[in-house]
Amino acid sequence: MKITDPDTPDPLPKFTAEMEKAIKDLRETALRTVVPASDQLSLLAKECALPTKQLQGIFEKTEFLPSAQLKALAEEMRSQTVQWSQTAEEMRPLFEHAAEVWRECRDGAARLAKSGWTLPAHMTPREMLELLNEPNDDAIDRAFIEFYHDAGQISFLKRAILASPRFKEWEQLLEQCFDNYESGKYLICIPALLSVLEGGLALPEGATFIGSKERIKYFNSKLDASQPLSIKHAMWNSMNEFVKALYQDRHFDQGRPLKLNRHWILHGRDIPSSWRQADALRLFHALSTICSLCSPVSG
Repeated sequence: MKITDPDTPDPLPKFTAEMEKAIKDLRETALRTVVPASDQLSLLAKECALPTKQLQGIFEKTEFLPSAQLKALAEEMRSQTVQWSQTAEEMRPLFEHAAEVWRECRDGAARLAKSGWTLPAHMTPREMLELLNEPNDDAIDRAFIEFYHDAGQISFLKRAILASPRFKEWEQLLEQCFDNYESGKYLICIPALLSVLEGGLALPEGATFIGSKERIKYFNSKLDASQPLSIKHAMWNSMNEFVKALYQDRHFDQGRPLKLNRHWILHGRDIPSSWRQADALRLFHALSTICSLCSPVSG
């Protein structure tokens, strides 16, 4: 008679199950370490220019690595996560400062428009904030003249406007305007530039600028099409405020407007001897804003 051991459960399945559970727990623990927290993952996704879900998927693919490689990667990623957190914390004051500077520039656009200037696309934030610190409109005018002439920006302005397809129809007129401006003959530029400004905004898109309702509709469509906190939105808002002031209703039996007024000038009611260099420059400057905002046909 053959002696046999009592019936006992086969230990192999139990051992296998325990090992599988241990490996699974290890991988889950490593994944929690490898995959950064959601806020860190979003920040990293922006830095990598990848969608957050795609980046998360890249991290989660480590589940298929052998355990030894997974542990090594987990340690490396834990170190990187700490570094990302430290970097984000160190960068926070810079981000906050940049956001504050942008808010000041954006809010300053309204003041510039009231002073007769559109938002300058080619000024640095520092230059614009210095300009906004000027005490009055005359000081702002002088600051713009210094920026364009002393800083050598007038040649850049000229090239940008003359090269713009938006103003192709007025190229010869603009060349003569610049020739006269450079010769110190500012007065002849102003009626011509008013015509170019209106045409450059309206004609390529078949828009009408005859009444205030048409102008409101035009600018509302531009503002609605741009992101509310973007530089483009701020520039369109600046141009809108500038045009409102330029086209302001003022009866001819009232006193002369203190600022350039399109109706008074083009209907022959204004006094050219009261115009200044800054008035011609502010219109050239507005054309450069249009160049930055508008494509040749679609705006």
